[in-house]
Amino acid sequence: MRRFLYSVMRGERRDLAALLVTIPLAVMSVLYGLAVRVVLECYKSGIFTRRKLDVPVISVGNLTMGGVGKTPMVIE
Repeated sequence: MRRFLYSVMRGERRDLAALLVTIPLAVMSVLYGLAVRVVLECYKSGIFTRRKLDVPVISVGNLTMGGVGKTPMVIE
């Protein structure tokens, strides 16, 4: 499966199976991009507001999933 997806991403496959993967992903990508733009505009226009916290915040996430030591890092 991984080999198939990489070949689709590199443009090496242009068969029906590749189209069945790329078309829905392209649609979802456009929808996600629109959602991000809407949220950013809501912050710019003041609909969503930012909060200042009394303590420093460090975000440890979205680096990779599972088993890379995020939890021990946060505990430390």
